[in-house]
Amino acid sequence: MWIKSLALREAKQASAILWILPLGHLLTLGLQRYNSWFMGEPEWIDRNVSAVRHTLDAYQYGAFESGSRIWLMIALFVLAFVQVGWERRNGSQELLFSFPYSRSSIFVTKWLFGTGLLIGSLLINTLIDMAIIASSPVSSYFSLAFHVKEVLYTVLSVGAVYSLAMFIGTICGSIASQSVFSLLILILPYSLWTLVQSFLRINNIPINANSYYKIEQYFNPINYVAVDHIQITLKYVMIMGGLLAITVGGGLMAFIRTRTENNGKLLIFRGWERAVQISFVVCFALASGSILSGFFYSQSRLIWYYIGALAGVFLGLNIIRYLTRIRFKI
Repeated sequence: MWIKSLALREAKQASAILWILPLGHLLTLGLQRYNSWFMGEPEWIDRNVSAVRHTLDAYQYGAFESGSRIWLMIALFVLAFVQVGWERRNGSQELLFSFPYSRSSIFVTKWLFGTGLLIGSLLINTLIDMAIIASSPVSSYFSLAFHVKEVLYTVLSVGAVYSLAMFIGTICGSIASQSVFSLLILILPYSLWTLVQSFLRINNIPINANSYYKIEQYFNPINYVAVDHIQITLKYVMIMGGLLAITVGGGLMAFIRTRTENNGKLLIFRGWERAVQISFVVCFALASGSILSGFFYSQSRLIWYYIGALAGVFLGLNIIRYLTRIRFKI
């Protein structure tokens, strides 16, 4: 349910982002398009125009749209930090929950505010981009279908990643933990492969790099945001649609069940805390074994790998236990 008073509160709280997001969108989309067809030397522009053979050439295969989605993703990540993590930090969440509105209405208003900001920026900047293309030397290749497809996919993909950041915020107890876990979601598929690869190599287990590469591609949100036009397929749409549905539903359920007395902790819910503890210890053990075995180049590497892994289990368990017991001030 959309509640106007809550939406105005969100706008006041994130007033800087209201201007920064569409301005950055303009710089990464419309301005780049204008520079490519109007700001170069006449000879250079003529050469580029003569090289255009079809619509995708005129639109640089959606490269500018891909770049603008990255910017929108970053800006909406920051918005999610402000909407959830920052409220936990400054104590305003307790006041918010005292208002005569249900928690579900509060969460839905927050999500609709962020999604509405995304859609508003898209509409304005797409119209500017369309005007630039329509008045450019490649105006004969103008395609409304191209713009519509890009807008719809951007709403879906960036909206899904924004919802993921909101969901992470609802299970984290501070803006610090929300920021760290959101960043981990983006880099973990790459870093985890390095650790797994080291483990397999040390144990002389055949490595099927292609299979893991496919898994990595599936689980990294950036791969779905930073795609060019021809990569926008039904498979990508379905995956992003599924992520959107799961994270919105999960975020809503977690927000309804939020216990404000746990604000400041690493995680709000015991179940997620246990899952993070196990994951942290496993990754720390793999990393410790990989680092220690890297100092040796003989058959003893396997022994030193497991010595490092066992030490990593001990150290990782103590570190994560400490982190889950303290309350963060940021």
